[in-house]
Amino acid sequence: IILTFLNNLFDGRQCVYAWTIGLTLIPALVTGLQTAKISLGPIDNIFNTMVPLHTLGMGWVCFTIAGFIIGFIWKAAVSSKSANQ
Repeated sequence: IILTFLNNLFDGRQCVYAWTIGLTLIPALVTGLQTAKISLGPIDNIFNTMVPLHTLGMGWVCFTIAGFIIGFIWKAAVSSKSANQ
């Protein structure tokens, strides 16, 4: 929803959406598997100890912000003409 409101900020470039949603998928999968009681071994430990807010169920926030920043940098680095080709 926030991406929709910020759409004009990044000219609606799909790379920003793709990076943001792509990185958000990572903690979503980990949290889903943890909820299903499927152990991921060391990945569980990494997420529980190193990902801020993960133990509160909000670990996706950092990944979302990182994805948005990467997508925004990607948008600035790659012109829209070469992205469409």
